[in-house]
Amino acid sequence: MSQYQLTNSNRGKETIHILQSELEHLERREASQATLLCLKDNIDLIKECQLNNVNGQLNRALNQSKITIQKAILITLGLNPILALPLSNQDNYNIFPLLKQMLDPREVGIMSILIDEEVEAKIEGMLLAKEYINNAVDAGILEVCNGPSTVGKRTRRVETLRSQVLINRLARELMVKFKDRKLNKSTVARELISLPKIMELDLQEETLRREYLGKHPNY
Repeated sequence: MSQYQLTNSNRGKETIHILQSELEHLERREASQATLLCLKDNIDLIKECQLNNVNGQLNRALNQSKITIQKAILITLGLNPILALPLSNQDNYNIFPLLKQMLDPREVGIMSILIDEEVEAKIEGMLLAKEYINNAVDAGILEVCNGPSTVGKRTRRVETLRSQVLINRLARELMVKFKDRKLNKSTVARELISLPKIMELDLQEETLRREYLGKHPNY
């Protein structure tokens, strides 16, 4: 089973920082004491759970066949998905609308695909984990890691990340086009290497097969 991690290992810290800034903003605007206390409790709970093996919890969630929309949002923001239930079960305050506002445009694009009201109603707020993984990898939000020892140690240049996203998209289009054939990585690399967009990346066929196709969850 593949293991995944966020391409931005600092995303959780950034999210917590934004939440704390929002709390300070509400304090200056003299929001109700109940709202301030609930938000502060939520932030304290999030900070505490960030110490509890976030990457391990992320992969446990993604190893399920389905995950909740709330877990997908938490994972995308770099927060511990184990919080989905306790944060959702608060009667007086719902932090998820605020968390949704913190998604950047590419993440909003993924969530707009996943959060379909008609589909969500049919599956009771659940979505296919594989669908979320594919979309998150294509958008450069998640990447495959070799194991726990690599978490937070690898960085990727913007150019490399953009190349990976492009290759993922073209490879998936190829697999849909030839869905009746069982394509392996070598065949996909051979087909992709002659495409104009791939030629612009100046990659060797073997590099494409070994370094890029191996990072997509469909291979």
